[in-house]
Amino acid sequence: MNIVVSFEDALKLNLAISEGVRALNKNNRATREGRDAALCLTVYLDKKRITVNQAKVKAALAPGA
Repeated sequence: MNIVVSFEDALKLNLAISEGVRALNKNNRATREGRDAALCLTVYLDKKRITVNQAKVKAALAPGA
C-alpha cells in the first residue's frame, strides 16, 4: 500500500511518531510493561486519516512468546 501525504501532513506524522517513540523510550525495557509498550499506527482509508497511539504488543506477537 502506498500512501501519499502532503508536506504539511508528513511533518505532522513525523512529529506524532517522534513523540510516540520518545514516550516509549521512557519505559524501563527490563520490565514486562516496558517490553510490551508499542506504537499503533492506524490508517482510516475512508476518512483519509492516520493516527498514532500508544499501545501494547499482544503476547502472541511478542518475540520469544
